[in-house]
Amino acid sequence: MYWMFAITPIVLAVCLARFPIARSLGLMDMPDGLRKLHGRPVPLVGGIAVMVPFALVGAGFGLATDLPWLVALSVAGVGLMILGALDDARNLRPVLRLAISVALLMAIVWLVPSLQLDQVRFIGGVQLDTTLLAIPATVFCLIALQNGLN
Repeated sequence: MYWMFAITPIVLAVCLARFPIARSLGLMDMPDGLRKLHGRPVPLVGGIAVMVPFALVGAGFGLATDLPWLVALSVAGVGLMILGALDDARNLRPVLRLAISVALLMAIVWLVPSLQLDQVRFIGGVQLDTTLLAIPATVFCLIALQNGLN
């Protein structure tokens, strides 16, 4: 609960400085009259406002309580945030973005075995043992989560 007080100033600072931050990072979404119909440029810094403070709190808590998986997820979150910002700024090809996401998540899951799924349970009681494919199964689930949230 107290972590909310730690992240609020960072979130507010990014939100209040959204235009200068977005301009300096090349993260302004410009209207084009076709697909982007907004009336004026929009700063694309929501990921920074949310991910940076949560990653700082997550990594700090993970280090303080000896939870390496929490530190790893914080690092992965920042890596994916940077990838998203690069995509916003440079319009990366989807295959490249997917390949980078998979590589980053595979490295994190390989380095922190406690993140690996050894079984997946579905609604209705169906259970899938993924022991032999733990890393690919975990990465698949994390990629699905990333794309679902995006």
